[in-house]
Amino acid sequence: MKCTNCGLINPETAERCDCGYDFATQVVKDSYLPVQQTPSRNRWTFLLTSSAIFIAIGPLVGFIGIFFIQPIAVEGISSITRITTSDLRLPFGLIYASYIFGAIPAFCTGILYGVAGLILPHKIFQNFLWRAMLGGMIGAFSTEVFCHFAGLGTGLILWAGLPAGVICSLLPQNRPPNLPPPPPTEKRGGGSGRFSGH
Repeated sequence: MKCTNCGLINPETAERCDCGYDFATQVVKDSYLPVQQTPSRNRWTFLLTSSAIFIAIGPLVGFIGIFFIQPIAVEGISSITRITTSDLRLPFGLIYASYIFGAIPAFCTGILYGVAGLILPHKIFQNFLWRAMLGGMIGAFSTEVFCHFAGLGTGLILWAGLPAGVICSLLPQNRPPNLPPPPPTEKRGGGSGRFSGH
């Protein structure tokens, strides 16, 4: 039968059209088809999620890299043994500042990573190594630009921007959506609603 609401051809046993038109009551109701996000909504969701992940985790990773990983790499493990209680107050007191300043390059990294995830082939982001390399390069680039304009040391690029980009990009929640192909425009062969025989 043909739906008088949208014109879709449905099986004779269908109770409701895909558009929600109920043949018995002749009233448009909720469709039986599951609600799916549109590709454009998926894109915006990924961009916002990616930026939020980088802002939430990136500055913390950079803070750990600057105040803990860098001293070990430069001075050795003995640098940790020389840390006193008074020394710990300064780094942890700078966490707030790390988020204040680090949120800017972290946000830029998230946006650039999100745009790259929507432009580049999806199979690239299925590989952990490629994601880590891409996230690290974008993180280092965003941090370098920020340090240049803020007049900060370039050590932040290696010990903050690079590891933050790598770690944030490897999170399973930070993968671009596998966008579905566009739906067919053919108006016949519908009727995926419920059947009276079930």
